[in-house]
This record gives sequence, C-alpha cells and structure tokens, in this order.
Amino acid sequence: MTVFAYTARSREGVYLADQLDASSADAVATQLAHQGISAITISAVSTRTDFLAALRARFVEERVPLEELVAFCRQMHALTRAGIPILRAITGLAESARNQTLGRALADVADGLKSGRELSASFQRHPKIFPLLFASAVRVGESTGQLETAFGQLVRHLELERDTRRRIAAATRYPALVIGAAVVALVVVNVFVVPVFSQTLSSFGVALPWPTRLLIGTSNFFVSSWPWLVVSAAAATGLWRRWVGSKNGRLTWDRWRLRIPVFGHLLERATVARYARAFALTLAAGVPILRALEVAARSADNAWIEERARGMSQQIERGETLTRAAANSGVFEPLFLQMVSVGEETGALAEMHTNIAIAYEEAVDYDLRRMSELLEPMLIVAVGAVVLLLALGVYLPLWSLSSGIRG
Repeated sequence: MTVFAYTARSREGVYLADQLDASSADAVATQLAHQGISAITISAVSTRTDFLAALRARFVEERVPLEELVAFCRQMHALTRAGIPILRAITGLAESARNQTLGRALADVADGLKSGRELSASFQRHPKIFPLLFASAVRVGESTGQLETAFGQLVRHLELERDTRRRIAAATRYPALVIGAAVVALVVVNVFVVPVFSQTLSSFGVALPWPTRLLIGTSNFFVSSWPWLVVSAAAATGLWRRWVGSKNGRLTWDRWRLRIPVFGHLLERATVARYARAFALTLAAGVPILRALEVAARSADNAWIEERARGMSQQIERGETLTRAAANSGVFEPLFLQMVSVGEETGALAEMHTNIAIAYEEAVDYDLRRMSELLEPMLIVAVGAVVLLLALGVYLPLWSLSSGIRG
C-alpha cells in the first residue's frame, strides 16, 4: 500500500486536503467518488525518511504548546474583529511569534495565502500544529464570512482543553513524584548500599533470614545484569513505540487504555467530553452532521472511538438516527444517549452536545479528586511495604549477630 496525498471538494463545496492508503491513484479517486468527493489532485507521498531530519524533528524542533495556540487564536480573534486583513495579521503574528515552530508554520500559511490558497487549506498543511477541528472551524468561518466568530469559538474550545489537561497533570503529579522517588531510592540502595552490606554479612558466616536473602539476590541481579536490563528496556521501548505507531497497534492500545483500572474511566470521560465539544462546535458552525462526526472523532484523539464514529457515519447514511447509531457503537453511556435523543427530538443537537461536554467535564473533575483520595493511601501503603522490607532485610541479620555475641 502507498500513501497518497489528495485535495478535493465535497458535495457541499468544502475544500478538503488529507492522505489515504491505497494501491494506486485510481483507487484513491474511486474511494473518494464513493464518498461523494471530487478529487482535484492526487499524488504519492514519499515514505523515505531522512534520519537526521527525523532526529531534529523529534528532539531539536521546538514543540508548540497548547498555550501558544490559545494565544494565537485570541490574537486572530482580536485582529479580525478590528478589520485587519488576514494576510497582514498572519504575517505580523509569524514575525512576532515566540515559538519558532509556530512562527515558521504561520510564515508558510502566509505564503499559501499569497499564492491563492484558502486559509483553512493552509492550516491543514500543518496537522501537527493545527488540529483538524481548527481547520474545519476556520473553513466554516471563511465560507460564512465570520472568521472572527470562528476564532472566538476556537479560543473557548482550546481554553477548556488546556484547563482539562492542567487538572489531569496536577492530579497525577504527586503520584508520579512519589513513584519516581521510590524507584530512584530502590536503585541507589540495590546498586550501592546492599553490595557493601552483603560483603560485611558474608564475612560473619551467619544464616540470613529470607528478607535479607531477597534483598541481596535482587541487588546481585541488578549489579550483574544492568547492561542487559538497559538494552532490554531500550528495545522494549522501541518495539512498543513502533507497535503503538502502527494502525492496528494504536487501535488496540486506545481501546485497552480506556479499560485501565482507576485511570481508564477517567480517560474515557475526558475523551468523550472532547468529542462532544468538538461535535457541538462544528455542528453549530453549520457543518453537515457526517463531516461534524468525522471532525469530532479525530479531535477525540482516540483511534478506537474514531473507528466507532466512522461506523456511526455509515449507519446514518443508511437512514439510522444519530441516537441509534451511537447506541450501536458500544462507546457511549446511557446518559450520553438520552441527551442525544433529546437533542434530536428538539432539533438542538449542538446545544445538547455542549451540555454533554459540560456534564462529562464536571465528572472528570470529580473523578480527579476521587482518584487523588484513592491513590494517596495506596501509595503510602506501597512505600511503607518497601521500607518495611528494607528494614527487615537490614536489621534482622544484625539482631541475629547481636544475639550470637551476647550468647
């Protein structure tokens, strides 16, 4: 299979730019035609990767944090509201951008505008910086002459996304610090302390209790096998990243991680909230429901939910209601389905999906507080067990030695 990049127009006249895996350019054109999309250009994408360029992109290229994207949308909202021409606004923001990667992307967007490319299509050329929802909202703003409204909606959406990420990071920071400190302490004890302690005990020739034997055995394993452990960890990390980066691997992992104890339910609610808010934003902007489903599914950043949403689109095309299609997907909870059903009956799907997003975000806040309450005692017990094992391993043989000396 070869990757082909294409530009096309939908039945509604919306400009599209994306990539597809297919055996030939004719197969791409046929697949698009079945979807009611007229191809404009189709070209094969080279799969050869420059190793140095990949390293630079991975480790040297500056990432664009969500805060920078929020600031950019806020500035564009103010500039378009003031009547500043789009090209002048983009050029000025590219020159003044603090983030070099964002500055280069905006410069390319400005070049695209000069060459006659649409603003949304120029944004779509940088999918790692500007997500699909971003380009879709801008496309609707272009077609309706309401770019100011589009950027204002993006500001609100991205700010909510940023706040959710901050809350999740704050809730997981303490457990991560405790676990990291415990791991570092165990490595230091096993590599530097226990070997010296073991040599001292062996010189006395006393029988060692099982906690001490376990401690010494673990230390000997780390000291003698650390090169193999490092190589194995690096190889496992590389294989894991390659598997997760594949289509089937990511689909499987995105489904599994929604079922992780404690964290899975929290992640599922956060993902559904992101999906609902993206669907509400695109649908309220006048995007057709099938296109809104596609944008919302890809904005959810979960391959399994994206696949389920594509199945929903196919059912809707066959005449099913959105509520029944969502129920058949096996993704959404009864609360979600009930609210979607009310939205369909009242003709307020966008508003109802906004309410769904708010309800799920409040549930995420509650889950985060509850997760902290559950994890703290679990971490205290786990750290206490490790400290107890170390204490028994060290002090039991010392007590045996002192008893032998007194005897």
